[in-house]
Amino acid sequence: MMVGILCLLLLLIASAQSENISVGELKSVVKLERELLHNLRIYAQELETRLRLINGAIAEYGKNIQLLDRNPDLYMSNPLFAFRLMTHMRQHWPAWQLYMTQQPGSDQLKMQQRLLSLLPTRDAHKEAAQSLQSLFKFYNYAPASFLLKNKKHLRLSSLDCYHMGRELYEQQKYHEAVDWLAAAAAKYSPTSPHDELLGVSLGRIYEMQLKVFKKLNMRVEALVVLSRALELQPENKLLRSQQHQLEQQEPVHPSPASAEPPSKLQKQCRGNYKQNTYLVCELNDMLTPFLQLAPLRLEEAWDEPYVIIYKDGIYEREIGHIKHAFEHCPSSARLWTIAGVKGCTISDRFSVITTLLTDRIVDMTGLDLHKNQMFLFEYGPRDPFQLQDLYQSIDVNVEAIESTAILFLNDMALGGAITISSQQMAVFPRRGDALIVQNEEDIEYTVCPNVVGNRLVLIKFLTANE
Repeated sequence: MMVGILCLLLLLIASAQSENISVGELKSVVKLERELLHNLRIYAQELETRLRLINGAIAEYGKNIQLLDRNPDLYMSNPLFAFRLMTHMRQHWPAWQLYMTQQPGSDQLKMQQRLLSLLPTRDAHKEAAQSLQSLFKFYNYAPASFLLKNKKHLRLSSLDCYHMGRELYEQQKYHEAVDWLAAAAAKYSPTSPHDELLGVSLGRIYEMQLKVFKKLNMRVEALVVLSRALELQPENKLLRSQQHQLEQQEPVHPSPASAEPPSKLQKQCRGNYKQNTYLVCELNDMLTPFLQLAPLRLEEAWDEPYVIIYKDGIYEREIGHIKHAFEHCPSSARLWTIAGVKGCTISDRFSVITTLLTDRIVDMTGLDLHKNQMFLFEYGPRDPFQLQDLYQSIDVNVEAIESTAILFLNDMALGGAITISSQQMAVFPRRGDALIVQNEEDIEYTVCPNVVGNRLVLIKFLTANE
C-alpha cells in the first residue's frame, strides 16, 4: 500500500511534465485511491462490528464466571446452572468456532482484488520517479530539505525517500539513490501506526543503502551502514558475514559521480546569478492621467531589453473574475498550444472588469493594443519552454509586437521563474504582478519549470503608438 501511495504522489507531481500521463489518467488514479480507501473503511467497520460482538460475549461469559467464584455453593450444586452450563458448552462454543473460521470482510477482500488490478503500472511508477528526480536535479534540491517542510504539499516522509531511492537503484542510478536513501535513514521515523505493518523498517533502509554502496565500490560507507544495522540486529549472522567479507576485501577506488556543471538556465531558474544593482524601484505617475492620480509601484527587472514588474497590477476582484472566465471557457474559445499548456481567449470587452483591466495595461505601458482580445494560459510542472514557442502556437505575429504584458493570477510554491537566456536575469512573479517584457528578435524569454501546481497567467500583446 505504501508503494501505491508513493506512486500516486509521484504521479501527481509529474502529471503535466509527461506527455504520456494525461490529466484524465491521473483523475482515474485519484478515483481508484478513493475507492480503495472506501473499501478499507467498510472492512474496518465490519471488523469493529465483529469486535463489539466478541467483546460483548467475553463480558457476558466473564460475568457468569465471576458470579460463580463469589457464590460457588449456589451454582455448583444447582441443577439449573448445570443445565445452562452444559447447553452453553455444547452449543455456544462450537458456534464460536464456526464464527472464528469465517473470514471477516470477504466481500471487501474480493473488491480489493478487483481494484488492485487497476493500480498504476510499473512503467508509470518508473516514469513518475524519473520526473521527480529530473525536477530535483534541475533545481539542485536536496531530498533531506523536503523532510521538514511545514506545507503538506511540499513534504516528503523518510519512507517516500526510501521508495524513491529504491526506484533509482532499480534504474541503476546509484549515485542519485545515495542521497535519497541517506535522507530516509537520517530522518527515519514511522509517521503513522501502519508504517511498520506495511513493511519498511530502518533495517530495510540500511539494507538498501548497503546494496547501493557495494555497487559504487564505496567500502568505507558500506561498513558504516553495516555497523548501524548490527546495532539493530546484533545476532544477525548474515550481517556479520557481510561485514567480515568487506573487511577482508582490498580497497577499490569508488565509482566517481558524473560532475555536470549547471547550465546558465538552471542557474537563472535557481536564482543563482549576479544581481544588477543599477535597477530602480519607484512609483510610476507618468504616461497617463490615471497614473498621476493613482501611481503604481514599478520595479525594473532588466534594462536592455526593458523588463519591468508592476506590483498589484491586477486586483483580487479582477483575478477572481478572470479565473471564473477561464474555468467556463467555451469550446469555441479554447486554444490548443504546446504540450502541457491549456489556453483560452476572451474579448477585451468581455465585461466591465476586463475593459477596465485592458485600459490599465495601456496606462502601464503607454502602448497601443495589438488586438482586442486577451489570452489566458495555464501550465503545470513540465520542462522549460520559451514564450516565443507559445506565441507561435497561437499564430501571433511576433514581429508586430512591441511588448507583452503578462499578469499572474496565482502564486507558485516553488519554481516558475521567467528568464532571458542570454542575460543574467530572472524574475519570480507573485500573484497580482504584471510583468511587461520588451520583444526583440534575438531575445528569448524562457519559463522555468513549476515544481508543484499550475500557473495561470493572462497575456496581452501591445504595439507601438502610431
